[in-house]
Amino acid sequence: MSIPSWITMGKKKYGGMPFCERKDGSIMKETDPIARYICRQIDEYPTNPLDCYRNDYIIQRYQGFFNNVHKTVLTFGAESKKHRATALAETLPNWLTEMTPFVKEGWVVGDG
Repeated sequence: MSIPSWITMGKKKYGGMPFCERKDGSIMKETDPIARYICRQIDEYPTNPLDCYRNDYIIQRYQGFFNNVHKTVLTFGAESKKHRATALAETLPNWLTEMTPFVKEGWVVGDG
């Protein structure tokens, strides 16, 4: 969908982004459930319950990290500079510390 189409009709029909329209015309909303759905469709979602937990934990924790880092892109000037400083001094180190056990298991960086 083009940006002009989204502005004129898409937002009214679909609400916010992202969304996924299925072949049957049904609409799916929200990033995490869409990602899980797609991964299950292509057999890339874990089947082991503990692996599902780890996967979902990382996704949930990533949202806060992403939102804090994304502020550096959505703001300008002194406010953006303040957000960048916070992201580098606090958000990124905290995220890396929290993810260390998962990195050691190959969850964040992959296994190959």
